[in-house]
Amino acid sequence: MKVRKNRNSSHKKWATIFSVFPGGGHFYNRQYLRGSLFLLLMASYGYLFGGVILFGKQGGGMIGLFTLGTVPGEDHSLFFLIEGLLALVLILIGLAIYLFSIYDARKNGEKRDAGESPYKISEQYKDTVNKGFPYLLMLPGILAMTLSVVFPILATVLISMTNYNINNMPPNKLFEWVGLGNYLNMFKLASWQSALLYTLSWTIIWTICATSLTIVLGIGVAVLVNQREIKFKRFFRTIIILPWAIPAFISVMMFSVFFNDSFGAMNLQVIPFLDRLFPFLEITALPWKTQVEFTRLALILIQGWLGFPYTFVMVTGVLQSIPGELYEAAQMDGASRFQQFRKITLPWVLLTTAPVLITQFTYNFSNFNVIYLFNGGGPVIAGQQTGGTDILVSWVYKITTESAAREFGMGAAITVFISLIVMSIALTQYIRTDAFKGGLKK
Repeated sequence: MKVRKNRNSSHKKWATIFSVFPGGGHFYNRQYLRGSLFLLLMASYGYLFGGVILFGKQGGGMIGLFTLGTVPGEDHSLFFLIEGLLALVLILIGLAIYLFSIYDARKNGEKRDAGESPYKISEQYKDTVNKGFPYLLMLPGILAMTLSVVFPILATVLISMTNYNINNMPPNKLFEWVGLGNYLNMFKLASWQSALLYTLSWTIIWTICATSLTIVLGIGVAVLVNQREIKFKRFFRTIIILPWAIPAFISVMMFSVFFNDSFGAMNLQVIPFLDRLFPFLEITALPWKTQVEFTRLALILIQGWLGFPYTFVMVTGVLQSIPGELYEAAQMDGASRFQQFRKITLPWVLLTTAPVLITQFTYNFSNFNVIYLFNGGGPVIAGQQTGGTDILVSWVYKITTESAAREFGMGAAITVFISLIVMSIALTQYIRTDAFKGGLKK
């Protein structure tokens, strides 16, 4: 039923004002059932979660988030921090419901100002289903992602702002907020600064070299096997993907024995064979696990071996999609094999696989398994907090679980620092790729 239009009416304004009290705006709009539902919902939410928000299960809640406990031996600072963060999430959910009630009352007041009847519950339901159905489908995934991804990230950020270590280990002792102290110490204190720069530089070298080797080997072998002259393609493809089929954990442990200085096959069998084959090189046993440079070289070679089958499989699929007419036209123009690869194959492969190849860089930046399983991040360097081949993520593991100080707060700060680097690099490269630009245009 239409109501008479009043150009001077201000239902929208008054509905917004009355909505400060949950459901008040709907009562003003004569939507008594909806107003009662919002009032009941907010009252129930406050009744169910009000105590949890303020005090938590362990006596924490929002109050505990600020204090992190006051009685050593009884209060647990970590529980207080987690419960405080959970209370903050509950507050945000309640605030979202409250703001939606204001928005809904405001929209209905706007309809009254336009001379229209406010939404009925049945009309609101149909409108929600029609317009909000995709969001309703996404809601379970969003909630799962919030609990499994966002919540731990926020907890890590908060821990990075505390002095949580072995000297402040709850429940016997309490840790406190230090703000950005860990981040400042990371760059100001000589011991932390030296270890950070040393580890960060090797992490960058490791990421670039290991990933580049993986990509070059994968693309090169895929292009080679895809040549028309090569017979038994299926057999070769099956052999090539075997390193990918074997669990990386087992492969790295095998390589750890293979490169052992004393009894490894590399020094006892492979190098003597190469020395007999090429005597002019005068190759001798090498300190693969006791000298930093050779350990780093071994790690890069191992990751190249482990990672290239994935790139090989991906590029092989892309090569099948390249139209043969392009190569035929290039041959008619007199283009060599290398020119065909440079002008046709490589641009096509990179355009299609660039986003996935970028993930290889971000993966290797935090590739803990290969570094730690091969040599525990060693060899040890005198006067340095980190091992010779430790990358940032393995260094964080050591200072939080193996060091005597157990610097959880500093470890969390370094973790946040790593995450910012990885996200910045990945986002920058994604935006610059043609595949990403094509997605934006759509």
